[in-house]
Amino acid sequence: MRLAALKYGKKQPELFLAEIQLLPQAPTAVSEQLKSVFAERNLPVDKVSLVIPRHLAIVRFLNLPSTDEREVASMVQIESLKQIPYRIQDAVIGQRIIEKQVDGYSTVLAAATELGQVKPYLDILNQAGISPEKITLSSEAIFMWYLSLPDKLKATSADTVALINIDCDYIDVVILEKEKIKFNRGFIYSSHVPDKLYEAAEEIIKSVSTYQRQAGRHLNKMIVTGAQSLVEPISKLLKPAFEINLQLIRQDEVLTPIQEPKPDFSQASFAGILGLVLKNQEAMINLLPREIANGRRQKAFKKELTKFFSLLFCAITALSLVAAKQVWNRYSYIRMLNSKLELIAPEVTKAKAMRENIKVIRREIEQRPLAIEVFSEVYKAAPPQVKLNLLDYKSGEFLLLKGTAGSLEEIISFVSSLNESPYFENVRIKYTTQRKTQAQATVDFEVAADLTREP
Repeated sequence: MRLAALKYGKKQPELFLAEIQLLPQAPTAVSEQLKSVFAERNLPVDKVSLVIPRHLAIVRFLNLPSTDEREVASMVQIESLKQIPYRIQDAVIGQRIIEKQVDGYSTVLAAATELGQVKPYLDILNQAGISPEKITLSSEAIFMWYLSLPDKLKATSADTVALINIDCDYIDVVILEKEKIKFNRGFIYSSHVPDKLYEAAEEIIKSVSTYQRQAGRHLNKMIVTGAQSLVEPISKLLKPAFEINLQLIRQDEVLTPIQEPKPDFSQASFAGILGLVLKNQEAMINLLPREIANGRRQKAFKKELTKFFSLLFCAITALSLVAAKQVWNRYSYIRMLNSKLELIAPEVTKAKAMRENIKVIRREIEQRPLAIEVFSEVYKAAPPQVKLNLLDYKSGEFLLLKGTAGSLEEIISFVSSLNESPYFENVRIKYTTQRKTQAQATVDFEVAADLTREP
């Protein structure tokens, strides 16, 4: 397990790295080491992001008919249910919007993993008293590392570039088009066996060739980073396969200097966590389980509320003292009062927003059926030929579906299946419109249903 931390000091940011041996038989010992490192460096335990290997998740690129981020997130949930082999309650889903198109569609990188894949990491952090706010994939973290490089080391914004991160037992392959992720893959290998380096190079070549064949594009540049003792031998194996600029970049070439003592860069890659800690706000994929995310929001709300009332008490106390001394000067008193109220106004606004957020969270927890259950039921009821373009849902009240089908019979079958579900009642067709193209006839439809309170 590797750790990167960024602290903002008075003069310049302080960036330091650490490596902790992860022993499967002794997770408690790892937790204790983490707790010790956080205590020595005085690091906040609630501002932590976790990077997990890319191969632990199923990743798909989707083209969805919306540019609204909330609508896209909802559509990703529905589409992911069609493609993942996990139970709904065990699935953790995240997304990154790659591009918003002028025709109203969005290209989205959707990632899904099973709760059991991230639970061991969460248990180690929990035993150390650490509460992560984000879990992302190593492929996105490597992209963040690339964004952290000086401009002189990057490809031009129009180039197609492959990023290869080589660790002692794992390799990430990420391909960018115009600085947008278009392909990513991760695989395990063993650097301790000489023949395995050839196999690793072959897997990289295979990954890049697959992208070039599917996308119909060729690379302009390849950037290789990672464990220094492995970067050069594997790069030599890659050069004959590609007639492009192959550039080796040290993983610590980021703009922010790293504090001493530095770890052994020759045997391990810190590139991913370096990128994530430096560009954390730009990492969009979050595979943090929903229960933990809701718990963090409630805890943050309570903290902000406590802070607000503390500030309010201090302000009232200060005003009272001022009033006792300056009661004879009414104008001065009112002006002082207004200035103090203006100081706490942002905290009041923040507290109100947090209160609304907690109401939303409580409604999500208390109201049934949950959105994910409704999405799953709609998906199970939809025949293969029925394509949904819009799902409008209000918990405990209504469901509105818009889409296309090959025939009216398919729509009637869809409505019949929805009527049989315990989640819906009074399912009805609001309208159908038949369209004919040169290829085939399609039927646009709108279906409405009432939601049952207790399915």
